[in-house]
Amino acid sequence: MALTQTGPAWTATGKSPVDAGRFPLGVEAATLSNAARLVPGINSGTAHARYYALHALAAAHDPGRPGDPGSLDRARERVRRAEVVMATVSLRHEELAGTEHHGGIGFRDPHGARVIRPAMGHGPLDIADLAERYSRQAGGFLAIYRGAEITLGLLDGAAGTLAPGPVTLPQAAAGPLEAMLTTAAHSQVQLAELDALLPDGCICAVRGGADGAVLRSLLFGGPAASPAPAAVRQARARTMRSARLLLRAMEGQPVDVLPDQVMETVCCFSVLDSVAAQEEQRTWALYWCPAAQRKRHCMAVAVVVADRPATGSAALVIRSGRHPGRCACCRSRFRHPRPGRAARGFAGAVRAGGRAPGRGISSALPRRGPE
Repeated sequence: MALTQTGPAWTATGKSPVDAGRFPLGVEAATLSNAARLVPGINSGTAHARYYALHALAAAHDPGRPGDPGSLDRARERVRRAEVVMATVSLRHEELAGTEHHGGIGFRDPHGARVIRPAMGHGPLDIADLAERYSRQAGGFLAIYRGAEITLGLLDGAAGTLAPGPVTLPQAAAGPLEAMLTTAAHSQVQLAELDALLPDGCICAVRGGADGAVLRSLLFGGPAASPAPAAVRQARARTMRSARLLLRAMEGQPVDVLPDQVMETVCCFSVLDSVAAQEEQRTWALYWCPAAQRKRHCMAVAVVVADRPATGSAALVIRSGRHPGRCACCRSRFRHPRPGRAARGFAGAVRAGGRAPGRGISSALPRRGPE
């Protein structure tokens, strides 16, 4: 029986079908764990920083407390209405001043745009009706942001609440949004009333001014950041280190380049001394190395193909675990996290059979014939 071993080495970048999902190999837990460590105040759904301030302000107005279901329902309704108004104002700004709105780089649509945009061409906007239809979730799009907002201290982390956290939202960020909450309390709103909220009420307002500076300090910290508990300050510092790496990776790149591509190049295939002068940033680039490998858990995989001529089949054996030697991409002795669920998910893609020795997973596959 002939035995051929290839690796350990990094798996190649795949071209997944559009409908394969964000985590087609079952590595969601590992990916989210990396995100929580590297960018604790951000996740794949937090598309617009302005929602952080909007949710914190809505929670401060009339908090939803535990033991009072009515207060929680009212708080969620306030969030839904406020999100509808913010989305409508942002879509209106894009319609009236598209160049100013996108700023040369393009802004993603606000949440709920698919439902809200068609309603803007039919007279007064029925805020109550849109708040019912734009999302199926009880709190609108709050659930996407809630974890990050708790991490940043903007919301209380207790279950069954929608209340302010230990970090107070500065007036510079709250002020421009107060009028939006007032407008959201109305049943119907004319477009002229929404135009009066422009441009300060648009999601694009975070690009400049005091509002944007405050939101940056809430995410990244800095001398002007609001006082916060130690856990929040640590989260800000980690997110800031990742932001610095991203800026370094994007420097000199075309506008349309994908961030994950340049992060992979800088953190995985560059000499780290050229990535950052500070030892702390070089170490952080090592932590990013597994995460940058196509946004999933970094696996050192040894593939052994055992050719069995007698049975006309081939056994594909996947052995995975910590790569004890030099990392193939960052050229540094760095022990990657164990794949765990990631390896099992990968093996599931080849219809894994029984376990092979050494934490491997094997499967008998039909042998390919001549083309």
